[in-house]
Amino acid sequence: MIRGKRLLGLGVLVFCLLLWFLIIPNQTEGKTGAEFPRLIVLFLAIPGAVLLLRSGAATGAAPLKGEELYALRRTALLLALVCVYMLVIPKLGFYTSSILGMAAFLYCLGVRTPLQIILTPLISVGLMYLGLGLGLSFRMPAGLLP
Repeated sequence: MIRGKRLLGLGVLVFCLLLWFLIIPNQTEGKTGAEFPRLIVLFLAIPGAVLLLRSGAATGAAPLKGEELYALRRTALLLALVCVYMLVIPKLGFYTSSILGMAAFLYCLGVRTPLQIILTPLISVGLMYLGLGLGLSFRMPAGLLP
């Protein structure tokens, strides 16, 4: 379990570095636009560092087995999906990539009913469009859509 916590802490720190140096500079304009996202990244990095440092103090950690290894792989897959989702939003647009991303997240989290995988993203993104797009006139990245 200790090794799994250490790997999780390392993964969180690597994700924070990706956010800090690659994603935030490309998605924000100027230093003032990046201040709040970077503050959030700092708050995310603190638990990652704590996990890495506290679990590193123990010695003789047993190798990961069964459920721990499965949970670590699932977490890594979900983290990779989040990164891919964030990278495709400018190209595909918010609504298209949200529908596809939510379907992928549902499948990775164990939902196997095709109707749920199709309807949940469509209804959720449809409600976001009604509330944000039409109700508040908030413009989302269009991507392929006009």
